[in-house]
Amino acid sequence: MKPDTVLSMPRVYNNLSIISLLGTNIPIFVSDRKNPLHNIGACNTLLRQLSYPFASGIIAQTAFAKKVPS
Repeated sequence: MKPDTVLSMPRVYNNLSIISLLGTNIPIFVSDRKNPLHNIGACNTLLRQLSYPFASGIIAQTAFAKKVPS
């Protein structure tokens, strides 16, 4: 059975979810609910910068979190 849409959370799984759905044409929305200024490490930051553009949308808790670059 193929899902119509995927919602991924928490942040730690978002990169993996996006990568696993590449090429499937299944829309994926990621929920990023942590403090946007929290350091998630260089590797995770790089993965996020590479994978998030492939998400159909990003759900943020605040307008500030939406404005902060990945």
